[in-house]
Amino acid sequence: MCAVVFRVRGIKGLRIVDASVIPSSTSGDSYATQVMIAEKAADMIREKDTVQAIKEYFRHLYEIKHKKVIDEEEVQHVIAEESQADSKKQ
Repeated sequence: MCAVVFRVRGIKGLRIVDASVIPSSTSGDSYATQVMIAEKAADMIREKDTVQAIKEYFRHLYEIKHKKVIDEEEVQHVIAEESQADSKKQ
């Protein structure tokens, strides 16, 4: 499937991703949305799930720190707690 995703015809190795896929304009800054679109496109091109890799990384860090094996649901909970703690520091 990804062999033709985002390719430009006639130019080998060039792929285009832009913000025109956003269905309606937002009232705020669209930078974060554009970055998310670009990250998802990169995942599709590389055929890699970055989100899963990040979850596995957090699981690994948590297991090392707490010497405890956790499941997928607990990983989500840990990530949410870390995000809240970071936003409170700012």
